[in-house]
Amino acid sequence: WDFGNGNSSTDANPVFIFEEEGLFPVSLTAWNKCDTIVYERNVALGSFPQSGFEILGSTEGCAPFTVEFRNMSSANSEEWEWVFEGGNPETSTEENPVVTFEQAGIYSVTLKASNAIGTDTFSLQDIITVQAQPIAAFDYEMLDDGYYRFDNLSDYGDSYLWDFGDGNTSDEFSPVHEFIEAGTYWVELVAGNACGLDSFGLFVEFDPTSVLDLEAFGFRLFPNPSSGLFTLEFSEMPGDVRLRIYDIRGRIIQDKPWSESSSRQIIDLTGYSSGTYLLELLIEGNLYHFPVQLIKH
Repeated sequence: WDFGNGNSSTDANPVFIFEEEGLFPVSLTAWNKCDTIVYERNVALGSFPQSGFEILGSTEGCAPFTVEFRNMSSANSEEWEWVFEGGNPETSTEENPVVTFEQAGIYSVTLKASNAIGTDTFSLQDIITVQAQPIAAFDYEMLDDGYYRFDNLSDYGDSYLWDFGDGNTSDEFSPVHEFIEAGTYWVELVAGNACGLDSFGLFVEFDPTSVLDLEAFGFRLFPNPSSGLFTLEFSEMPGDVRLRIYDIRGRIIQDKPWSESSSRQIIDLTGYSSGTYLLELLIEGNLYHFPVQLIKH
C-alpha cells in the first residue's frame, strides 16, 4: 500500500491514520508470478471551502469607478478565482483585488474559492452601479417669427441649463425660444449629473430677411453635421458670392470666392478638429451666416 503521503504498508487490510487534511492518491499494488496490478483511488480528508466576499466602501460611483474587494472565504480556502463583469481586470486570482469599472452600467461579481477537497461559488448580482459623466448635445429647428425649437440630445444628464446668448436662459429639457433682434447667437447647453458637467454650443443665425432671400435662390447646405466635407448649392446663383469659415474663437480659417463655373461648392474641414464653425456668405454686399457642425468618428 502507498498512502500518498510518504507512508506505506504491506498488510493485507491495513488501518492508517492521516494526520493532515488533503487529497491523497492511495494505491494498492498486488502481484504474483503471472502479473502485477495497481489500483488507485483518491482519499479526500477535510471540508469544502465556503466562498464569500464584501465590498469596502460604496457600490455606486462615477466612471471610472474603483472598488476594493475583501475576501471573506473560509480559512481552508487555498485558491480564488474572481470574475468582474465590466471590470478592469475582468478576472483575478488575488485574495483581495482592486478593480476599476470604466464604463457606465450595472455589474455582477463572482468569487470561486477552492481547496484540495472542492470548490464553492459566491455571486452578487447587479451589485456595482457605475454612472457616466454627462454628454451635452442638441440640435435646433427654426419655426416662425423668430421662434426656434431646441432638441436636447444629451446623454446621462439629470439637469440642464440653456444660455441663448441674448441674456435669456432656460432649465427646460427641450425649450422653444424667441429671438427678438436679428443676429448671430452662441447658444450653449450645460448638462449635469452627480458626476459632473458638460457643455455644448452652436451658433444660431436669426435673420428672417436673409433666409427668405436665400430660399428664393434654392440655397442648400448639406450634410450638416458632417465628418469633414460640406456641400453648398444654389439652384440659381444670386450673384457674386464669397465664402468664409470662422472657428469658435472668431478666427477666419478659410476665405475664398465662389467658383463662377459651378453652382455647387465643397467646403473641406477634414483637417480641423471636431466642433462648431460658422459659415459666412458675402453676397452682393449682404452677409449670411450658418453654423456648421464638424463631428469626427
